[in-house]
Amino acid sequence: LGHYNPHSKEVVIDKDKVKFYLEHGAQPSDRVVSLLQKQGIKLPGWVKMPAPKSRTIRNSDKLRKNQPVEVVEAPEASEPEPEAEPKAEPKAETAEVPTETAETAPVEATDSAD
Repeated sequence: LGHYNPHSKEVVIDKDKVKFYLEHGAQPSDRVVSLLQKQGIKLPGWVKMPAPKSRTIRNSDKLRKNQPVEVVEAPEASEPEPEAEPKAEPKAETAEVPTETAETAPVEATDSAD
């Protein structure tokens, strides 16, 4: 009569065959009835419509949002904090005259016209 792909929600039904079998006493399951209704196929009056399902959450008391809030206690302010080690003070800079290095020394031009 047809097929249904639940992953892509694709429904392919031969409507003429469905009407023929329903007129001759075929009893569709609840799932097939809902698929036929979505496809716009008129069902005979004796076909029972499935009751709408009510969704419930099992063990709703175990949900994270229903758990009691845990109170995290802050450390007491009366306890003195351990003193941090004193930081080394930066040394005073001395006025040094920069010395010339090989990279910064002026290069003397020499003629090498041998």
